[in-house]
Amino acid sequence: MGGGDPNGNPRLRAAILAARAVNMPKDNIERGIKKGTGELEGVSYEESLYEGYGRAARGAGESLSDNKNRSVAEIRHVFTKNGGSLGPAAVSPGCSRRRATSPSTARRWMRKS
Repeated sequence: MGGGDPNGNPRLRAAILAARAVNMPKDNIERGIKKGTGELEGVSYEESLYEGYGRAARGAGESLSDNKNRSVAEIRHVFTKNGGSLGPAAVSPGCSRRRATSPSTARRWMRKS
């Protein structure tokens, strides 16, 4: 599942419908699709690893984003909102396993901990 064709990608189709529901301009939608599929020039993605501490456990999460500052802020917000904290990356390598790859899975992990 994936790609820039909404007919073959149900997640993309749902995102487009949600964007249209809030009157997002068509140019913004198309630019977002091109950016996501790599068709837009001048966009570079950075991979980052974060370690967080929850109520009863700790884990690491990774992020792939074109804006590292925005990713850090969102991940820190999720941890703080759910009673955890974000530590420096790879403080204790090998001691924690990856539990979250996105803010939504981080929220679920924080609730379970």
